[in-house]
Formats: sequence, structure tokens, C-alpha cells
Amino acid sequence: MWWDKNPFREDSIPRGWLLRAEGRIVGFISCIPILFQLAGKERLTLTVSSWYVTPEYRKNGLILFLSVLREGADTIIWNTTLNNLSGAIVERLHYQPIPYPFSQRILVFSSIFAWLHDVSIIRRWPIGLQWRLGSFHQWYVRIKLLLSQKYSSGPWQVKQLNQAGVAFDHLWQRTRTAFSTTRVRNATYVNWYCFSVPSKMKLLFGCFQGETLAGYAIFERRIVRGYPYLECLDLWVDSDIDQVGGVLFDGVMQWAARNEYRGLSSFDYPWVRSWLNRHRFKVVTPGDAGGLMKGPTELLQAILQGGYYFVLGEGDQGL
Repeated sequence: MWWDKNPFREDSIPRGWLLRAEGRIVGFISCIPILFQLAGKERLTLTVSSWYVTPEYRKNGLILFLSVLREGADTIIWNTTLNNLSGAIVERLHYQPIPYPFSQRILVFSSIFAWLHDVSIIRRWPIGLQWRLGSFHQWYVRIKLLLSQKYSSGPWQVKQLNQAGVAFDHLWQRTRTAFSTTRVRNATYVNWYCFSVPSKMKLLFGCFQGETLAGYAIFERRIVRGYPYLECLDLWVDSDIDQVGGVLFDGVMQWAARNEYRGLSSFDYPWVRSWLNRHRFKVVTPGDAGGLMKGPTELLQAILQGGYYFVLGEGDQGL
């Protein structure tokens, strides 16, 4: 997925670097190219992933990271899945936080009983009560779905998709100027990110007006306190069409309930902020995806001075 199926990989870009000592491999770092629109121009960027060094050679691990910095000296390097140790090292190399457009992580439940059940787990209510709340949730969802068998609202239709077609290219061409810096979201990218490896399969949902794609969202399965939720990795909509984000999330919530997910996990992206706010049964926590980026000073300044849009699924999130 990272290289052989990556439509943006170039043979001149190393797949990664090995650290060897005494005839054996003691460290590795990978380098994944991803196409971005940076300050209005399409450019390849590099994503760092899987930076591993055996404990006895950890002091030499920076050699690997410096190799990535040399390779990506004229573009942006993303680091989005750092642990505490690697994060501390990277921050000393003058990386800066990715300016995400959100501040809260929100867990939205598909019923009041799912919310109460989650509260009962956190507060350690009696097991018998927890079981009843879980049963009430299942009963409520079944009744509600019997009353609403389709995911549509007026002229809208929300569909789960197994492939990104030409409608995604049309959406990207219509909306690419909304932000001067963001990931290139054409059909080629979406198909690679969502469907190139079965074990990393994502769930793709599109919101349509007839044949026109008005927006899409990418989710993956996430377990919270032992129960499945759908977590939003990417959200992109046509801002010229009103209420697309809310309609899209309504359809995804119905799909989630029908397929026995407890609800949705999402950051408060601008296009779904009002949808998230009007749901009573939710848990809200401070939101920071924790990603870092590094690049030439002039390029970073151009990015930060222009319009930009980043999501949870930047870098190697979901890869």
C-alpha cells in the first residue's frame, strides 16, 4: 500500500532507511510520498512512519531521521503518529504543530441508551444496570430503523461506496481553490487510501444530489471502552452547497446504527460543527490530533498565510 500501490510514488524517492550494526538490522524508518496542494501548487510531500530502533542502539536512531530530513529538504515532511519518545526528539528539530481546524473530539451516540451505557461504564454502575442499558439501546435502534429504512433527506442521498469514481474528480476540481493548502482529493487518492489493502479497509460515504457528489467522508472502525464506533478520518464537501456536512453525518449515523456501531467519533470540523452541537447525547473532550510538520521556512510561511485545511487522517494516520 505504501509504495507498490501508491500512485504518487517515484522511483527516485527511497522507501526508507535501515540502520545496521554488527551485520544485523537494528533500526528502520519509512518514507511515504503523498500528493498535496501546497500554497496553491501540487507537490509531493513525505510522511514519516514506523521509526523503530532496538533499545541498545536508540542513541543512534537520529541518523535515520536525519536521512528523511535530507531527502525532504525542499518539501513538507509530516509526522502524525509519534509516541512520547519520538515526539520529544522531533520537537527539538524545530518541527511545528499542524494547524488543524478543530479543537474538540466528540463522541456522538446513536441513542440515549448508548450514551447512558457509556456513562455507566465510566462511573462503574452495577453490571446488571449496564446490561439493561445495553439491551435498551439495541431495542431502540431496531425500532428506529424500522421507521426509517433509507438514508435520504429531500434532494440528498447518502451512499456507502466501494469505489471512488469520476464524481470525486469533479468534486475536487470544483472545490480545490477553497483552500490553497490541503491534500489532493481526487479519485486516485481516495481509492488508494480507502481500498488498496483489504486489511486497512476504510468506509467511504458520499452525499449526492442526483449524479453530483456534494461531499464525502472517510471513516474507520474504532473501539471505545470495548464497543465499536466509526471514527472520521477525512471530510471534504462543496462549501457552496448548504448543509452537506450535516446531511452526510446523518446518513453515516443511520448506517452505523444499522450495522451495530454505537455512534460516531469525530473532531469538530467546520462543516459538521452545527450537526455535532445539536446532538444532546455525546461526550466532548479537548481535541488535538498531535501531528507535526517541517519544511522550508518560505514554504511554511506561504502555507500559514494562505487558507489551509487539515484533517485527522494526515500523514500515516489510517495507513
